Order: sequence, then C-alpha cells, then structure tokens
Amino acid sequence: MKMNNKILFWFVLCILLITLSAPKKIIAAAAINNGGDKTYTVTFNPRGGTASLNSMEVTYGDTYGSLPTVTRDHYTFLGWYTYAYGGIKITKDSAVKIHGPHTLYAHWSGKKYSISLDANGGKVNKETVSVYYGTKYSSQLPEPARANYVFDGWYTAKTGGNKITSETVYDENSKKKLYAHWVEKKLEITFIAYNGEQYEKEVTCGKKYGKLPAPKRNGYKFAGWYNWDNYTKADGEPVMDSDIVNEWDSLKLFARWY
Repeated sequence: MKMNNKILFWFVLCILLITLSAPKKIIAAAAINNGGDKTYTVTFNPRGGTASLNSMEVTYGDTYGSLPTVTRDHYTFLGWYTYAYGGIKITKDSAVKIHGPHTLYAHWSGKKYSISLDANGGKVNKETVSVYYGTKYSSQLPEPARANYVFDGWYTAKTGGNKITSETVYDENSKKKLYAHWVEKKLEITFIAYNGEQYEKEVTCGKKYGKLPAPKRNGYKFAGWYNWDNYTKADGEPVMDSDIVNEWDSLKLFARWY
C-alpha cells in the first residue's frame, strides 16, 4: 500500500512539472514564429529602370528606412510597391510586415508630350494634342476638314511617312509633328436623258467635269444638262464640260430639250 502511494506521488509530481514548464515553451515558440528581430533580404525590381541598389537587409517590425533611387527615360517614378501591378506603396517610413525575403517593384507613369498638328491645306479645331509616353493616341487625334477632299489620316511627314492611328503607341521613335493627308473626293454623277435613258460618269471634286454625254431624241435638240428636272424652267445655267466639280454638286443631272 505504501509503495503504491509513493508511485502515485511521483507520477503527480511529474505531471505538475510538465504543466508548469509548457507555457514557457509555447511563449518562446510564439516569439520565434512572430519574427522577433529577424532580418530579411528585400530585392528591388526597377521594371525597365535603373536602381541605385539591387537589394538590402530589413528587420521585421522596423521601418524600411532609406530606399534606392531609380530612373527611367521618358517616365516619372511613382514609388516602390509590393506588386508589379497594384499592391501597397512602400516608403522609408513603412513598417516591415512581410515575413521572409520579398521583392518591391517600381511603378511608372509615362511623361506627357505635346504633338503639333499640320492640317496640310485643311482646317483642324486644335493645333496640338497631348499623349503620354508608352500609351496609345486613342481619341486624342481630331479629324480635320478640307473642301473637295477626303481625310486620309495623320502621318509623320507632309508627303509619305508613317500613318498614325488611335492604336499607335507613342515611343522614342515618334515624331512631335503630324501632317494631315488627303485624297481627292470622287462623285458618281447620273445623267438622266429621256424615257429611262441615263448615263453614269465619275468626276473628281475640284477638277473639271470633262466631256459630258450628248444624248439624242427624235424631233428635239439637246439643250444641255441641268440640276433640276423641270424641263420648261427658263432660268439657270447648264453644266458645262469646263465647269469645276464641287462636293455639294447634285448627283443627278437632267437633259433639257427644245
């Protein structure tokens, strides 16, 4: 009976000692897992730029301190971030909250450039547009106007050159002046003679009509082509071969007889 009591005593004592020592081990483990004064390596990704430092050591819980400077042609530096796109901005006063080695990424904004526009014989509602480096022109480019011509787009040279569209990206090879290009406007004229007889002729705006059809009608003499179908109207002048085509001219001309 006395032997059993002694065994029980030592058993209880062992359990008590294990219980009392356990919290200290848990606290010590928690301190290790929380980082304590653990030092980690931070790597800097300049994303197309040049950084004054590739990496540095930081201590968990402390601030990052002085961060490297970074430069990139045609871009403005926005700061260091935890992700290449989006993420949290990190400054020298930011606390280190990431356990383990990590990378910070440079964020950039393309610089704004002013582009001159030459309407090249036409008219345009603005003489310059602004575009950010590395981005598309998008809707920045206006459409000019010129009588008797159709706008063919903006180009890098007055004649020839490369065509610039809303999808073109502004880069180091881009020109700071663009020129409007034009093509002559064409009209399809229908000449209506008599009793369903008609002719078709393509003419160029800003140039002469050229040789016009000469229809025949039994018992009548052809008096010319007019912009209306009232054959008995006395006033007005017929359209002649030497007349200059205008873009607002009638697309139908009617024969007059006498």
